Amino acid sequence: MFYRKKDNKMIILGINEFSITLARKYSHNYDIVIIKRDESIDELEIDAIIAPMDTDITGTLLKDSIFMALTENEEYNLFASSLAGEYGARKTIAFVYNPDYLSLSSADYIISPRQILYDRINCMIKEIKLRNISNLIHGKINVIEYTLEKGDPCVHKKAKDIELKDGMIFSINRSNKTILPNEDIELLAGDRLYILYRKGMFSNIFKQLFASGRIRKKVFIIGGNEILAENLKNIYSSVIIIETDISICHRLARKSEGIIILNGKGTEKNLLLNEGIDENSIFLAVDRDDYHNLLSSYQARSLGCNNIITVLNSEKNMEIAEILGLSNVISFPQLVTEHLSSCLKTASLDNKYFLFQDFFAAKIRIKADSSVVYHKIRKLNNNADFLIGVILRGRQLIFPDQDELIMPGDELLIFFYKNMEKRIYNIFC
Repeated sequence: MFYRKKDNKMIILGINEFSITLARKYSHNYDIVIIKRDESIDELEIDAIIAPMDTDITGTLLKDSIFMALTENEEYNLFASSLAGEYGARKTIAFVYNPDYLSLSSADYIISPRQILYDRINCMIKEIKLRNISNLIHGKINVIEYTLEKGDPCVHKKAKDIELKDGMIFSINRSNKTILPNEDIELLAGDRLYILYRKGMFSNIFKQLFASGRIRKKVFIIGGNEILAENLKNIYSSVIIIETDISICHRLARKSEGIIILNGKGTEKNLLLNEGIDENSIFLAVDRDDYHNLLSSYQARSLGCNNIITVLNSEKNMEIAEILGLSNVISFPQLVTEHLSSCLKTASLDNKYFLFQDFFAAKIRIKADSSVVYHKIRKLNNNADFLIGVILRGRQLIFPDQDELIMPGDELLIFFYKNMEKRIYNIFC
């Protein structure tokens, strides 16, 4: 009874702004079934079948489908997506909210919506150029470009002394020349670093690259978002959270050090002025209440603040933001949908990707009879003309250390100079 259009099937567990936005985007190409837990939800204006939680989907419905577990219960999402994979789902995606779950491999893609939001905010407020090469490995990897400045903790350190969790420096542009870094290269002010990192882990990379307290600005966060505040407190001179719920304020005060916690509203003019909001302040409206975010941002702009980012949890409120003249507005559901869309795209296993004028990346599957099988990464990465960045081993995504062995069936993401292309395929294929 679920088949109406094509062989393409998308099953979404959980009904919320994310699943509704997805259904609207893909209903022309997929038969969509949304499994809901809340019986009180009325019929929605989307081209999808809304089914109750007790619907049996373990038969032919799951086979070759795209399954997304998008509820607010992350353990449930992980269990459901793992089960869907066993029943033949072609691709499985699970939402998690605890960053510790991002490294689990029970689903094809484990995504933290909040981390996606923090990554986007960090990029916007620091104007860091984020270059997405997600098609290299199906939406699991991004690249960030960052120019080192005097005072950054990485300056004058050797590459081997910089430990980036869930990431690695794969290229340096120095005086317009591309360099593949070896362990002993010293990083200098002015170097443009290109860093490969696991999607959802941008904030971890972000914190490790910036000098502590070097930016003398106040950051106002509307809504009790301690994770975002923790990410920013070592970068900016003052971080202030304004939260309407007094119980959340008390909880934050117990957990957070070096962050000012205030009970109030972001719309309160005197509160903002007393805390020193000015044209150089950064104002982040990330509350659960869209109307609070909209009006707080409008108030901040009226007080002369030029750096305002407004987050909306419902896409229908984007029109109000436009009426108010707010420019830097993030639709949270749309942002996450764009991320999920990248996970749905596929790419050829052996495609070559042009990164810079003289620099390529390629993903190569290692056959059982390859000459590099069971070799250590150290032996291969001693070559100055190419660098092994990531290993895909089944559902595992590995940033390898130098003693990691290459196994049959591994997919390697390799960076190399243009003139090395033929030799790369001779070595690894």
